[in-house]
Amino acid sequence: SGKIDFYNRTTKNLLLDSYLEMYGSSILLKGYGRIDNGGTLNCSGGEFTVNVIPIMTNKIVWSISLNAAYQKTIINDFSKNGSVIWNTLSTVDSYIKDGSTPNMFWVYNQEYSSTGKPIEGLYVDTNADGVINSDDKIAYHSPAPDCLLGLNSLITYGRLTAGVSFRANIGNYVYNETNAQLAFYQQPADLGYLRNISTDYLNTGFKTSHYDSSYYVENASFLKMDYFNVGFDFGKISKGVNLKLTATVQNVFTLTGYKGVDPEIPSGVDYGFYPRPRIFSLKANLDF
Repeated sequence: SGKIDFYNRTTKNLLLDSYLEMYGSSILLKGYGRIDNGGTLNCSGGEFTVNVIPIMTNKIVWSISLNAAYQKTIINDFSKNGSVIWNTLSTVDSYIKDGSTPNMFWVYNQEYSSTGKPIEGLYVDTNADGVINSDDKIAYHSPAPDCLLGLNSLITYGRLTAGVSFRANIGNYVYNETNAQLAFYQQPADLGYLRNISTDYLNTGFKTSHYDSSYYVENASFLKMDYFNVGFDFGKISKGVNLKLTATVQNVFTLTGYKGVDPEIPSGVDYGFYPRPRIFSLKANLDF
């Protein structure tokens, strides 16, 4: 069995922080402001779910559930001039522009050497005016994933049961602020006291901070095994007493290319995420 859902929804009169224009700039930046009604948000996407029972006999039952979802979000009528830099993400700004995905990272496009190593202080001259300044910043990727996947499977063989759950995000990006704050050589001197720096310094060799570099915006797509459990029903172990034991592991593993502790950062900015624990548990059910 299965189902396919599609949707297209537009929300109007959003509650938005409206920053006052500063110095006559065409971009609203870090000013005083208020909350206004304005902007429209269009969310369109779809979800696919399928449930399969590949095996069903007197001894074995195996069931599988798979779901996949995607969503595209576009904002419009956000401001009179059509674009806003919204300074809410600490050392990196998010960018909101009419007709694009909201909360993209607003950074300089990092230049790299022939060996793939980022070049200190060198960014792409986006507007080709011969000067590197804030006009050369770009809207670079989004924290929101393009696609979400889930897989659950349960198998029963006589008195033995085993279940597993997988989950994946594809196309989500994270700004690695931990490395941006700690992975440059002058960092201990700037603090005024000795402190270890991030090992990512070995990848960049940066002497000074590069907070606005696209280098720190990383692809955080991942595959996680959320849990694995095994249970056995011993049945009657004494007069009027039944026993079932279940062993479970949660947060079994994560496969990702992201350099931080965990690629699943809801805000899209990794300030130093406290790691999710791997939990082992044993449960005994006694029925009298």
